[in-house]
Amino acid sequence: MKTTDMDVRQIRVFLAVAQSGGFSAAQDVLNLAQSTISTEIAALEARLGYTLCKRGRGGFKLTPQGEAFVTDATELLSALSAFEISVAKHKKQGLGDLRIAIIDNLVTDPRCPLIGAFDRFHRRTGGRAHIYLDVLSPREIEQGVSSGKIDAAIGIFTDTLPHLQYVRLYRERDVLVCGHRHPLFHETSDTRLFSKIRNAQKVVRTFLKLNDFFFLSDQHNSITAHVDSVEAAAVLILAGSHIGFLPDHYAQRWVDRGEMRVMVEKSYTRQSDLTLVHHKDPSRLGSTAKLLIQELLGDTSDPPMKKSKVAN
Repeated sequence: MKTTDMDVRQIRVFLAVAQSGGFSAAQDVLNLAQSTISTEIAALEARLGYTLCKRGRGGFKLTPQGEAFVTDATELLSALSAFEISVAKHKKQGLGDLRIAIIDNLVTDPRCPLIGAFDRFHRRTGGRAHIYLDVLSPREIEQGVSSGKIDAAIGIFTDTLPHLQYVRLYRERDVLVCGHRHPLFHETSDTRLFSKIRNAQKVVRTFLKLNDFFFLSDQHNSITAHVDSVEAAAVLILAGSHIGFLPDHYAQRWVDRGEMRVMVEKSYTRQSDLTLVHHKDPSRLGSTAKLLIQELLGDTSDPPMKKSKVAN
C-alpha cells in the first residue's frame, strides 16, 4: 500500500499497543482513550486487509500477520527516523530540534548536571540546534517520551515502562519542613515534635506514591493535600496549613530567611533518584538528542551534600 501521514500515525499507535501488551496499557503511553486507539487500529487493519491482533475476553494477542507487521513497521519507522536525521544534518540553518523535559525546580540543585551539559552541548553544536525545554510532571514526561513528542527528560520515576530506558544521574535529598506560620515551627522539644508530626496535616507529591512519608503506617488520614510539583507543596507549607518534604536545595532559601524550619533532620530525611529517561529504540533518537545525552552521562558526579543551616 502507498503510505500516507495518517498511515504512519496509525502504525505508531499499533506499535505502542504491541510494545505495551494491550490496549489498556497503551492508554497512558499514547495519552489516548481506548476507544480512539481501537478506532485507529481498526482503520489500519482495513487499509491492510487483514487482522493485526486479537482482542476481547481472551486478552490481547498478535496474529502471525501482526507479528510480521511489527517487524516491518519497526524497520519503516527506523528508516524514516534515519531520513529525518540525515535531512537535519544537511540543513544549513541548523541541526534540527531538540525536545527536552524536566520536573520542576532542578535549577537550584548544584548536583544537577543539566546546566553543564547544555553549556557543552551549545559549544559543540555552535548553537545550531533549536531547543524546546518544558517543565512537566513525571507522568507527562513518560507519556511524551513514549509518544515521541519528547526526546529525553530528567525526572523522578517510582515505576518504569518496559520500552523506555532509565539511567540514574544523581540523588536529591529531601527534608521535612514546616512554615513559620505553623504551630510546629516554634516547638523546641524533639520528643513533642515526633508526636505532633504524626498527626499534623501533610502535603505529598503524587508521583512519589507516599514514599515521602515512609514512616507513616496508620496515619494516612493526616495526608490532606496532593500536588504534582515542588512549588505547589511549598505554597501550602509556607501558608502554615501543612508540613511536607521538600528538596534541601529548594527549601534552603526560606530556611535562611527564617520562613521555614527543618524538623528532626537526623530522623526525617529521604532521597530520590533523579533519572534520565529516553526511548530504548535508538532509531527514535535524533543526532542532537544523542549528543545531549552523551553530555549528561559524562557529568554525573555527586558533590558533597549540604547540611541544613537550621538546628533542630
